[in-house]
Amino acid sequence: QDLGTDIAALVEELLKIEGDYTLNIYHLEANWLIKYRDRLTPCFQSGKIDAVFSPIQSASNRILKAMRRPYTREEYVNCIQTLRREVPALKIWNQFIIGFPGETEEDFEQNLALLDEVPFNLVQAFAYSDRPGTDASNMSNHIPEAVMNRRLKKINRKIFLKVNLKKLKPFGKRS
Repeated sequence: QDLGTDIAALVEELLKIEGDYTLNIYHLEANWLIKYRDRLTPCFQSGKIDAVFSPIQSASNRILKAMRRPYTREEYVNCIQTLRREVPALKIWNQFIIGFPGETEEDFEQNLALLDEVPFNLVQAFAYSDRPGTDASNMSNHIPEAVMNRRLKKINRKIFLKVNLKKLKPFGKRS
């Protein structure tokens, strides 16, 4: 937007290019996907876009607010579920940050619940990494590394069972 345009206009222009190609859209901030979903949907339906990576980062509205994300869990879920209905072939990728300062067990469990609620094609989870000088770094309620590691192991197991395991196909035929 700082260039006098927006992501939807950029994608629309890219799709005007002739040729046999597909695009993957990486790191599309969830707020832009939510805001421009109606304009991006026809682009996704074109068959020229294979995947969109739009990370929610946390399924807890309290943590999203602490992260200063300008969207809610409900807005994100609505957007992704609508895209699933309108563009079933679109691959949708997600990412979580686990252990953001102040994350409670309840906040963390909301991430696990989201995996039951929304079908993703790829999901990644990473432990919060402190970056000195940021507001998050200056928060007093950092999560102990052992807690982060336990949560990360738990969500990665759920990702494997809900997302990755679906991709596995049996070898050979049963008689």
